[in-house]
Amino acid sequence: MSAFDQPGDGERLDFQLLMQCPVRLFHNRTLLDDTVRWLRENGYHVVDVDASWRDRTQLFDDLSAAFSASCNHRNHHCLAEGMDEAAGEAWGRRLHFALVLRGFDVCVEALRADAEHLLNQVADGAWPAALMGRRRLCLVQSDDPDIVMWPLSPWTPVRNAVEWAGPLPDARPDA
Repeated sequence: MSAFDQPGDGERLDFQLLMQCPVRLFHNRTLLDDTVRWLRENGYHVVDVDASWRDRTQLFDDLSAAFSASCNHRNHHCLAEGMDEAAGEAWGRRLHFALVLRGFDVCVEALRADAEHLLNQVADGAWPAALMGRRRLCLVQSDDPDIVMWPLSPWTPVRNAVEWAGPLPDARPDA
């Protein structure tokens, strides 16, 4: 696999999605479905989950199952390892990796710290993947069009350009 180094790569949807941040926010489910379809048709292994978690145990159990990981301790380190293994298996099959979180606004409302940690794990793994010519991204769907996100590692999550323009409002308490 290579980085985006072919003529026309700058016009690819995945290039546009990854350009500012490896985490992209969607409100419109049809647009998300179209994007997921494009990713699958263009060399991505997509892990697509209902992320409307209100319970921490369910978050860990659902993601462990989605990553085919055994995460008996229900902690973020175990989830990070499971996600890394799922991405590594995809890359071993010459595929890129995308995590899709649907209904994530419910998780943000109920389990904010866990939601932040999960998105930071995705963002933290995207840069090392890119250095190796691999792609790792996350599409976050929110039924709340006014969801407020927070900075992730060195990035700030951005809304997809088709639905919204500009970065999300900063949700830090001191912002």
